[in-house]
Amino acid sequence: MDRRRAVSLGTGLLLVVVLLIAATAEATQGRAAPTGTAHPYAADLRQWTANGTQFQRFILLYASGDPGITSAVTTAERSLGLADWQIRGISAAVRLAWLRMMRTDPATVGRPQMRPRFAAQQSVLDALNATLRTFTGDREPAFLALTNRPWGATLAAIAAAEYRPHSIGREIASFPQLVYATSFSIPGEPNTLPYVALPDAYVKFANLGQTSSIPAIYQPYYTATPSHPFTVDIATAAGTVVAPAVPALDVGPWNEDDNWWDPFRPAPTVPASCPVSSQLVSPTALSNALVDSVCPGPAPSLETIHANWRRVAYYLLYQHGGLPFFQPASYLPTGSFKDTTNWPAPLPTFCPESAPASINDDGFNCAGGLTGYNAHAGAWARNGTFNNPILNQSAIDLSPAVDAALGWTYPSSGFIVVTLWRLP
Repeated sequence: MDRRRAVSLGTGLLLVVVLLIAATAEATQGRAAPTGTAHPYAADLRQWTANGTQFQRFILLYASGDPGITSAVTTAERSLGLADWQIRGISAAVRLAWLRMMRTDPATVGRPQMRPRFAAQQSVLDALNATLRTFTGDREPAFLALTNRPWGATLAAIAAAEYRPHSIGREIASFPQLVYATSFSIPGEPNTLPYVALPDAYVKFANLGQTSSIPAIYQPYYTATPSHPFTVDIATAAGTVVAPAVPALDVGPWNEDDNWWDPFRPAPTVPASCPVSSQLVSPTALSNALVDSVCPGPAPSLETIHANWRRVAYYLLYQHGGLPFFQPASYLPTGSFKDTTNWPAPLPTFCPESAPASINDDGFNCAGGLTGYNAHAGAWARNGTFNNPILNQSAIDLSPAVDAALGWTYPSSGFIVVTLWRLP
């Protein structure tokens, strides 16, 4: 890992201090819990979730590229008596921990199909906490209280104040949406390559030419070519496009089957062409309007954008066991939703499932009133494994190059505007 790109500080000395403290703490943890030794929380997903939830708050507050969030948090930290060099050190330490978490426990930061690594997560957080104690000293309790206080109203106000979709500069072309974004990288890809990850595995497969991994019924909606890949435009919250036509080369964060830019199908009945099993888990399943969103609509064209009705509701109730849909053998609901008794609530177009399902309530919830959606559980991955709880509301992940285009230090988080009209 190239730690030189993990932080951006006023002085090289501060970076050296941060790295030395983190390295010392990591070495100490390594002696306390060597590789292969069972961690006391290894069998306790609830503790992993609690740790990851607080770490996501650290990312949201102290590793932000969003100017409004940075300003509000800096003011709050100064109110505790922390100096600017300490504040910069806290941000550097959180970003360094984030990079380590991407490598050692990617499930904590939202990588689909990744098994939680309890000992690895604890090692990263122990090192981070040791570094934070160095910067906060006797103010550590107040600092943690600041981290864990309700930030929802403040962040919602920041997002509203920053959102200027038609401000001076390059205007958003179409379908502009304000979303919360986090950072990631694809191993082996150069840091100068702009790309994003979206929670739709079929977009990734299409852009990588892996069409055979997409079910045949969806393939007409996921036909990308090298000259016409599925891309998005990334803009600041103020509406200035800084990274146009960025391809989606990976899937995430959190879910693999949440094409949140598409609506639910408005028709009242399932199309005759939809391959629904005659052996349903319940005879009443077909009477639910959300079942009609399993199959796509009319043939896609420039006139029928958003005809791909596939939305995450189906995957919250049934594993994707293949066609036909709704096979009893693949009925294994996640979270609190149940067939016949508690079907998922329909989410609005442009509302990622991670927003209402996030454990961290940051006030930026596009589904308003649906907080705690599905008991914070995500959609099933396509192979039905490692259904990790959703820890934040991120709708998209950005590469180091996109962070740089936004003027963010990699890795960062914050509010951006993304255009979606080139997606299936």
